[in-house]
Amino acid sequence: MHRLFGTGKMMWRYSGWNPFATEELATESLREALAAYEDPHFYAWIAEHDGAVVGTVSAYDYQSESKSAELGISVAHSFWHQGFAGEALLRMVAYLMDEERLASVSVWCAEDNVASRKALEHAGLTLRSTDPGGLEVDGHLYNRQNFLLTAAEWQAMPIHQ
Repeated sequence: MHRLFGTGKMMWRYSGWNPFATEELATESLREALAAYEDPHFYAWIAEHDGAVVGTVSAYDYQSESKSAELGISVAHSFWHQGFAGEALLRMVAYLMDEERLASVSVWCAEDNVASRKALEHAGLTLRSTDPGGLEVDGHLYNRQNFLLTAAEWQAMPIHQ
């Protein structure tokens, strides 16, 4: 069995939600994600590397009338800044667009969270709007950046050429 957390050092200053804060919480979060597989419009993947859990990527809040969903990703601290988030998001987007035929996917992040922004852009999402002070986490206000990718934009990306 691989340990999920080597040092226990976690910094989740931009989301306020940390499914990997403790091994117990991570186990429960993964259990909930697996249970959600009963919903045909909930998508959650566990990302791993060399047998260790890196994090999770999911699509939720599926809207049947617009065929859209919101994306979320969490990566354990020991795997930050290694490209795992961008690659996991890209694979999730590819699946949702190519297999599930969604019309769009969206995601948000704090403006200060440069690493998340890079991961979102790697997956093809583009910044559509910024809500000044639109995100409060632990009493801190951040500008919330809203990203979107449409099916037409996905098809026009160079990977499809």
